[in-house]
Amino acid sequence: MRILKDNLSKTMKPYVKRVDGVLCIKRGKVDDAISAITTTYGAEGCASVETNAYGREYLIVYAADKNRLRKVQEYYIGVGTTDNKSPSKKTKDTIEAVVADSKKEILTKETSVFKGENYEIIKHIGIISEAPSGWKKELNLVSWHGKEPKYDIREWSPTHEKMGKGVTFSKDELLKLNDIINVIDSSD
Repeated sequence: MRILKDNLSKTMKPYVKRVDGVLCIKRGKVDDAISAITTTYGAEGCASVETNAYGREYLIVYAADKNRLRKVQEYYIGVGTTDNKSPSKKTKDTIEAVVADSKKEILTKETSVFKGENYEIIKHIGIISEAPSGWKKELNLVSWHGKEPKYDIREWSPTHEKMGKGVTFSKDELLKLNDIINVIDSSD
């Protein structure tokens, strides 16, 4: 399979800009990017424009993998620059507003779903602590590799694109942990 992230980043380089950790593509460059993917990968890859539940559009790149499509990467449509000129103040303000809005979207309970490449945060339950760097130790309900969701405690970057090592629990295990914590709490 030729459509790997490293190769894809070379193909998409003329069209994509990383802004505060978010891969962005200008709306006018979407068709060119899809053509580049089709030309480079042929039947091994495809791309489509999809809208999430919040009305945001993304260019999603898929790889054909044993008679099924596997999502390889997604690009936010609407912001970013594709030339070497620095963006204007208005563009920077717009980008910052979109990124800040995306971060709020990830962490609010109404919009608590976040999908990564091999994980999906089904439900954000709570923040245990926060480091000065912005990383947060959180309790979430997470599905790893499309499997049944488990309760998960780990540190996450502000955008939820990076994570630290963590621990997962079934519901029964989490309830047992709660019982143990209550015993500790009552013995003090």
